[in-house]
Amino acid sequence: LGEDLYFQLLEGMGKYEIIEQRRVGAAVSEELKTSSMVSVIVALVMIFLYIVFRFRKWQYGAGAVIALFHDVIITIAMFSIFYGILPFSMEIDQAFIAAILTVVGYSINDTVIVFDRIREYLNSGKKIEEKLINLNGNFELRYHLMAIVNKLLDFSSNFIGLNNIVL
Repeated sequence: LGEDLYFQLLEGMGKYEIIEQRRVGAAVSEELKTSSMVSVIVALVMIFLYIVFRFRKWQYGAGAVIALFHDVIITIAMFSIFYGILPFSMEIDQAFIAAILTVVGYSINDTVIVFDRIREYLNSGKKIEEKLINLNGNFELRYHLMAIVNKLLDFSSNFIGLNNIVL
């Protein structure tokens, strides 16, 4: 496959020179897996500590990390379920990693917003009623759904080639 591609490029593009070529061996791959796992664990611990520091309770930090883990697992599960079904490439590559990091960013942002709203109500001194919790939940749900729809429109416009549209 490599030589065929080389000759096709040579014929179609004229003269060129390969400056650098890299291959990832098993040892490098194992090192990447290990460093990736360490990075993920350190990031989760840092997120936990940030949430604990900001909200002054370890329960908020644990809830944020569990919610983050849940969101990423659900995304990867959907990716796995639709692999081979959808008509476009679903390989795990840099775009996939960027998508997972985007999910992580939005997930932790939404979690902090919800926790901040909860803390606001708890510190207000008002009696927290079920009706108030439902109203707040509906408000947060609307906010998050609008944000999701906005981002889906933005991503889908990029997906179909309308790269200059900003929503």
